Amino acid sequence: MKFLHRPLKFFILVLLLTISTVIHAQETCTALLDSVLNTVADNCNGPGRNEACYGNLQLTASGRSTDFDFDDVSDVEAVSNFGTLSTNPANSDDGTWGIAVMNLQANLPGTLPGQNVTMLIVGNTEIENQVIDQTTFSGTINASARVRSAPYDGQVLASFETGTTVTIFGRNESSDWVRVVDERGTYGWIATFLVDFTDDISILSVVEFDALLPLAPMQAFTLTTGIGQSTCSDIPEGIIVQTPDDAVSVTFTVNGISVNMASTLHLSVIENDNQKSLLVQTLEGTGIVSNDFGVSVAPAGTRITVPLDEIGTEPTNAPSEPLSIPQTELDNLNTIVQSGGYARLLNEATTPPETVTEELTDSEIEDLTSPPDDTDGMSGTWEWVFFVRYTGGSTCIVEGQEPGRYGGLIEVVFDGDTMSYTNSRGFTSTYTRSGDNTYGTFDTATFAFTVESPFYMSYERSPVNVYTVGGTDCTQSISGYAIRR
Repeated sequence: MKFLHRPLKFFILVLLLTISTVIHAQETCTALLDSVLNTVADNCNGPGRNEACYGNLQLTASGRSTDFDFDDVSDVEAVSNFGTLSTNPANSDDGTWGIAVMNLQANLPGTLPGQNVTMLIVGNTEIENQVIDQTTFSGTINASARVRSAPYDGQVLASFETGTTVTIFGRNESSDWVRVVDERGTYGWIATFLVDFTDDISILSVVEFDALLPLAPMQAFTLTTGIGQSTCSDIPEGIIVQTPDDAVSVTFTVNGISVNMASTLHLSVIENDNQKSLLVQTLEGTGIVSNDFGVSVAPAGTRITVPLDEIGTEPTNAPSEPLSIPQTELDNLNTIVQSGGYARLLNEATTPPETVTEELTDSEIEDLTSPPDDTDGMSGTWEWVFFVRYTGGSTCIVEGQEPGRYGGLIEVVFDGDTMSYTNSRGFTSTYTRSGDNTYGTFDTATFAFTVESPFYMSYERSPVNVYTVGGTDCTQSISGYAIRR
């Protein structure tokens, strides 16, 4: 009988040793995380806007210029100079865990110099810069100038006072109009004679009348994770991105997918059954993920996946519906963003996120993502984004309604069966509840806001307009969304 019990005793002994080893490994990895993040905070206490800092060993980077230097801890380099950046996985044996820190402008206005998007690139991750350099230079407005949506007779969008500093990023073919943007983010066309230039405008590219703003450094990139073997499986891989407090949303293009955020997100690339996907997890605020196939909204505590092609660089289908972030993943991510070292890395306009601490239930996700029973408590500041598009040919341009991305912050008031908003210029518009929707579609004769959830409204013009321009039938569509701040 004693002999028969020996295998059981041996099994129990092995089990106890295994559990002890796992617990010790977890404790070692947690200690490594705390230690390294504080080390990174010591090494990277001063990168400026659009700069990257070498936080902890080991990193590998390639540059776009011959004087690129990013080989040692505490090195700081301009983000625009990066080609690729790879971070080594966490290794509890030698205490290494590759981490880089970037302070990015993205599409934050230039009038907010103390505000940056903080990007923490943690181990076992590679990013490849997809922003193409575009020639720009500065200029000064020499007389009060109207900013137009197109050269000559475009809609007046704003006016610049004498002495306003602008960035010039394009010209028309005859070079008598230039496309400019000021530090507030207001952009459009101005007659050339109204600007004193710091360089020869002939070096600027000829751009279309609706050319978008140049992308800021690292506003578009390709992300790869899981490139090596980590000894700390509970330390997340990928990128943690956080916007400044109370800032308008920022947008990144990640693996060809638009990620709009006013929040704290975790981004990584996962693979299941040979299918690569971009994983977007919202720890705080709201994330909106979209591509040519569709759009999905992720409130705090949820995750969205987007299927990618075989090499993981482009989407192949629409974003998924939001699902709860598993508790284990929440705990691991919170370990990073609630650490003292992470808090020290944030810029003065940003505080550590108030992250979700418990995995959401299906009913809680339903409450967050479904239309509410009523609009009580939804009044306040919203960010409205809408797009004007045309089909029918290159001549389809209606004066005063040029295609492009428009919007900004609006103050929204829900009052019974009405919804009104006031924009930054003081313009107010009122919409009335229609149909049998208990939550609310608020519309006028041509435009409608539909409350999709307590924090998200879709926006659409119906029916579409059909114009005849230069003998061509042009179909105009206007659609977008609004996010509660």
